[in-house]
Amino acid sequence: MTLIAVFTTNHPVLLSDVLLSSNQSIVPTITPMSVPIDPHIYDNAPFRPSHFQQKTAILHEGKIAVAVAGDFIRAQQAVCQLRDDVRGGTVDQAGLETWCRDATKKFKHVALIIVWVEGPQWVVGRIGDNMMQKNTRSGAVVHYTGSGSNWFKSSSVSIGAEVEHIGEKYEADRLIMQAIAQSGMQLFSERSIGVCDNFGGGCQITQMVDSKFYYVRNITYLHWSIFHTPEGAPTIMEFYPVIVRQRQQGSDMVFETIRINPVQCSKGDSWTVYRGQAIRQSQKVAPLITGSPPASEADRFDVVNYYHVQTANYWKGMLVDFKASVMLHVGDVDCPVELDTEGDEVLVRIRNETLMYLRRRSKFRSNWKKIERRWIAARRARISPFR
Repeated sequence: MTLIAVFTTNHPVLLSDVLLSSNQSIVPTITPMSVPIDPHIYDNAPFRPSHFQQKTAILHEGKIAVAVAGDFIRAQQAVCQLRDDVRGGTVDQAGLETWCRDATKKFKHVALIIVWVEGPQWVVGRIGDNMMQKNTRSGAVVHYTGSGSNWFKSSSVSIGAEVEHIGEKYEADRLIMQAIAQSGMQLFSERSIGVCDNFGGGCQITQMVDSKFYYVRNITYLHWSIFHTPEGAPTIMEFYPVIVRQRQQGSDMVFETIRINPVQCSKGDSWTVYRGQAIRQSQKVAPLITGSPPASEADRFDVVNYYHVQTANYWKGMLVDFKASVMLHVGDVDCPVELDTEGDEVLVRIRNETLMYLRRRSKFRSNWKKIERRWIAARRARISPFR
């Protein structure tokens, strides 16, 4: 099952997860982002995770982006039908709405979000009846559907004080950051409570640049944990020793997990450096349909377009809050986070002022006491407090 969404203002951005589920008995033991999956929790479930595959495709020489949910085989057939009809000239941008109405009758139990751009004009087409919509505080309209919709509705990220942005800001960058922050929050949620609602495993983000769609590449996810005193004051800040790199290799998405063991931390006048021996693991995720346009070249390790920094707040031994900060690295603009290698070691450098900024944002909130009561009730009921 699925979460797909499109953030729209003047620059549409699509978001889709990569987890597929079925009624088969074999369950994968780990996600592409190296989050373990406990197969026993699906013993009596009608659906369970089966494998991982991209759910967004770029068609028509980059002019169309389509994300799918529901019955995956039928959704693939619908995308192939759209591709063939566009190639054959039987549908154009003006006729997309009519095509979607006809496809809704033909392809049952599927949902598609289609964005078609021609020059400065773009339109959104939708297939399926369970499409939801919400407006963000930053002014974007979000259409979304899939089994992850409840999570998205309750845990959607707002872009504002929660994001530190480096470099010149454009509207498209803002939406990309919102999608990346949503993806990073999903990763942290899976690390904290496991895979839920048969969606997740990693997210693919697609952006429009100069009237063409491209996959967002070179994303690095970093996590810090902040521990608080009983009075709520932040005391200890620890680097979580797992880095996730999301990149493109041909038409495949590649999730690379880098475990640092042991972590050595050294603090200088301007930078704090975390370093250690790297244990690498990578997993490829195949495209939605064959013939999807590949990336022009493989992504290099030292090239990072986006850093996603997630901070988790712990109080009285409980995870009570987590926030996100996305930092954009563009051209020659100095970025407060750097990723590098020295021999077999991986180095993460972060400016001291950025660490202080993350710590300052970790303030005691009155709802933490409500979360404490929810934790106590969840422990008695033997369920997760975040489900």
